[in-house]
Amino acid sequence: MSKLKIKTRGISMEVVGKDDLIQREREAFLEYAENHKGIQIGVTAIPVERLRPFPEHMNCKCSCDSEEPATEAEDKQEGSIDFIRTVKQHRKMNWEELAEKIKKGIIPVEVGAAVSCELTDGTPAEFVVTDVTDQYVRFETRNFIGGEVEWNEQDTNKGGYPDSDIRGYIDSTIWGLLPEDLQAVISDVDREWKDKDGNCGTYTTKLFLPAASEVFDEDSCYGDKGLYKQLDYYKDARNRIRVDEDGDTRVYWLASVRSGNSTYACNVHYRGNAGYWYASYSLHVPVCFQISKIS
Repeated sequence: MSKLKIKTRGISMEVVGKDDLIQREREAFLEYAENHKGIQIGVTAIPVERLRPFPEHMNCKCSCDSEEPATEAEDKQEGSIDFIRTVKQHRKMNWEELAEKIKKGIIPVEVGAAVSCELTDGTPAEFVVTDVTDQYVRFETRNFIGGEVEWNEQDTNKGGYPDSDIRGYIDSTIWGLLPEDLQAVISDVDREWKDKDGNCGTYTTKLFLPAASEVFDEDSCYGDKGLYKQLDYYKDARNRIRVDEDGDTRVYWLASVRSGNSTYACNVHYRGNAGYWYASYSLHVPVCFQISKIS
């Protein structure tokens, strides 16, 4: 039996086992330390599955900021690995503290990173970073919050997203679900929109839906082609898929109208491909917001 103690990038591990097991877990640990650099807010900023680079038979307990010391694995079995892993991350903080650290460059946020918090109704929500620029960090709900909603109950897309019923729902019901510390750091953003005839306009908002041209490339964009450039995050179709509270994939609305048609609005289908449907139909919504990096 051999024993390995290793520490890098603020993460430490202790492994006891055979030589080949030691070498395999050493390589896995170093790869994990290199690829996983996360932030934490509220519950966690890293999906649980991303904290499991080791074999499933390994039992472990992790602690952040050494507020609770890491402990040895429980339920030891023959051939299992006994190790201690301590993940050094930023301490738990509220959204105001996170926003301040983002502005000061203390926390480097990358596309794909996620943060979690509890909504005002007590349900957990996860927000994923979909874009980062010199001016802002853009977040989107990983899945859905709130219920299904009509894009426009009058079955028209006249006036685009600014005049739609779905905007009112997001600005009131969805906004009310966000905790106050999150509301306080969301920046105003100017968003562009295009009607069915190609006429463009701008509106100012805090919460918004992704536009079809941000989610899809021009060959797959039924609405506002050329208005925005497809974000790198959405180029992977898996990142366009959303699930409901039961884990079932669902169709969801976008903030775009179907070009050349007065009753259709754009959406994303179950498998992440582009679509459109009657504006009076009820679908789920993801929600986006930006936190400014400029004081």
